[in-house]
Amino acid sequence: MLRHQPPTLMSFALTFVFSCSVEMSTVHSAETVERVAGRTLSEYSELLQSPKREVRLRAARSLTRFGHRAADPLTATLSHTDPGMRYIAAEALGDLAGKSVKAAAKKLREVQEQDPMHSVRLAASYALCRAGELKDPLQFMIKTLDYPERGMACSAAFLIGQIGPPAIAAKEALEETLKANRPGTKGGDYHLGGEVINALRKITSDKK
Repeated sequence: MLRHQPPTLMSFALTFVFSCSVEMSTVHSAETVERVAGRTLSEYSELLQSPKREVRLRAARSLTRFGHRAADPLTATLSHTDPGMRYIAAEALGDLAGKSVKAAAKKLREVQEQDPMHSVRLAASYALCRAGELKDPLQFMIKTLDYPERGMACSAAFLIGQIGPPAIAAKEALEETLKANRPGTKGGDYHLGGEVINALRKITSDKK
């Protein structure tokens, strides 16, 4: 049984808005970006401790645009008192993958096992999968497909899709979830069904 209470749907929607609203000041690769929306990596790192939640959440999202150079402040944010910050940091490390997520693996395991918020454990599971630790973290994500709150289940499907072909072990569970939630199915949730369809497409693709 899943014990932890997830954030509200509004929290997930707010996180999504933050992830899509970062104003880029350059079109160069993340490794050469010096400023995002006029601020440097150092300036955003300082804003992570802002007393204003919107400011620090935007700062955490903006850090991802600096690529692997943001790994240290993102890893430190895994210990933040705000669960929204921990969620963003874990998801961002998973998105960066490579050396960044591998360097943070020890802390991510701690978060995945002990964080009081299920959503944060989900994001940490995603990051660990991106580091190549697929067994237990992926099973946690698969179980979350059955979470009673739509936002949590949809997030699980989306993040499984982000892992891509390495998450092929989730195929059967995704197909079972789709049976009950295919768009147009009576009693199903078309939001979840749509996310599952996308996830299945991504994990069964040969494209990396």
